[in-house]
Amino acid sequence: MAEAKKVAIITNLYNDVLHQRKEVVEGLVSAGYQVLIFCQGTEKLFATFGNSIEYYEVPIDRRGKNPFHDMKMLIQYIKKIRLFKPDIILTYTTKPNIYGSMAARFFHVPYIMNVTGLGSVFNASGFIALAVMKLYTYSISRAGCVFFQNEENQKVFEQKNIHCNSSHVIPGSGVNIAVHRLEPYPQSDKIIRFLFVSRILKEKGIFILIEAAKVLKKQYSNLEFHICGPCEKGYEKYIHRAHQDDIIIYHGPQDNIHRFMKKCHALIHPSFYPEGTSNVCLEAASTGRPVLTTDMPGCRNTVNDGESGFIFKPNDVSALIKTIKKFLLLSNEEKRTMGLAGRAKVKQEFNRQIIVDCYLKEIKRLI
Repeated sequence: MAEAKKVAIITNLYNDVLHQRKEVVEGLVSAGYQVLIFCQGTEKLFATFGNSIEYYEVPIDRRGKNPFHDMKMLIQYIKKIRLFKPDIILTYTTKPNIYGSMAARFFHVPYIMNVTGLGSVFNASGFIALAVMKLYTYSISRAGCVFFQNEENQKVFEQKNIHCNSSHVIPGSGVNIAVHRLEPYPQSDKIIRFLFVSRILKEKGIFILIEAAKVLKKQYSNLEFHICGPCEKGYEKYIHRAHQDDIIIYHGPQDNIHRFMKKCHALIHPSFYPEGTSNVCLEAASTGRPVLTTDMPGCRNTVNDGESGFIFKPNDVSALIKTIKKFLLLSNEEKRTMGLAGRAKVKQEFNRQIIVDCYLKEIKRLI
């Protein structure tokens, strides 16, 4: 009996796996592969996968700029890959893409890279930005395949002369339409609940949303703005003050976002961050909720403007206010119909099984 082929997955955090890669892992196990996951918070994965896969804890500072910390992470990758001897490596997000691929090249192991978004560094200047570009150029050049989550990201890499042997655009991380099931739309619009789900970060549009909420709550007495997500360093006081002033309702980080989505009338995702494809927009649409989001790559492709939600100019308070007012003019039945259109779009274009099939196909080709 032939020994099972081994697949190593390198990503940032356990949440990346549970919320965005779970079906890929399950698909690999079902196809007979032996799977090892490198990430931070691996103890949280055992409850889901048990002994069906192996885990290796690798602390990571996603936004850190200390090269010594990054080298330490690379050494951990190399040591464990030497022991595990994977037949192929899958990497996600910037640092795992760069350092995971370096480790793969060290052992001449084929690897598939997933560009989950460009991040702020692609619009930055200076030594750090230049260094990241050089590292990405080196890392991507020998990738067996690179998955981009939107065409704009793929074009940016081409414009910056960061080339790879083979690349495909896939529909983000997709969405599990059974987990994020269609929920009945709220029957009453006496209180309109908007939901924001993200890391609390300027580039995700939190300041824009709070400024818009300040204006709108003076004009409408029936609006609630619910915020879910972890605070990045330095944002805590601002968020808690907005909560205390009754501008927003802050729920902190949540593992079960679905229970908030089913109660809301629409998702607001005011990001001007270079996304891959916004998972929260897909999850809200799958739940049957209209999505109000920005005209940014990775955001606008999740919405049919005027049909399943509204698209507005990024980093613009007045544009967001205008969009929310447009939404408020809809009847409750029109809002419900808009949510159903979003559900139909997700089922047709963003079913996560599409992503699983793409990975299985490329892994089979490369090993």
